[in-house]
Amino acid sequence: VYLGDLDSARPWHEQYKQDFPSGVDGPWLSIEYFKASGEQLEAANVADEVLGFTRDTFQVDYPLKVIRDYAIDTDRIEDAIDKYRQHLPELFLSEPQINSATISSAIDLVLLLKLSGQNNAVDTLAAGSFELMRTMPRMALGGVELQDAELHAILSNRDAAIEALA
Repeated sequence: VYLGDLDSARPWHEQYKQDFPSGVDGPWLSIEYFKASGEQLEAANVADEVLGFTRDTFQVDYPLKVIRDYAIDTDRIEDAIDKYRQHLPELFLSEPQINSATISSAIDLVLLLKLSGQNNAVDTLAAGSFELMRTMPRMALGGVELQDAELHAILSNRDAAIEALA
């Protein structure tokens, strides 16, 4: 899939699903396959299935991101926000509870909230995200990496985004 050879990937994908119908990696592989083959609705549907059986905040980030991307492409922003609310309600509190496991989802949610015009929620969630990132290492497991630059870019703070990359 990652090499772009979808014709070769399809039989492997089908065989894996047949051999391991309840395999933990199956849905993740299906998401990647469907995304690579341009089947975004199918990828979003599998991501939604994953959200149905996982409760680990580390494991909801990627499926939510897939649903976010599909929602942006199909103008279903509110549907995606509802998924975030369902799976990460702590991000919707008056004082959002953001931690290293939810920071990426928080930033993704800021984008959705901005696109839906919920500016007060954008400000609250962005402020909480920046506050957490100030306490995190830059480049380490669980570090900020480029997330501050991403958040600045979402907020249209071009100079701050570029500075964060320096």
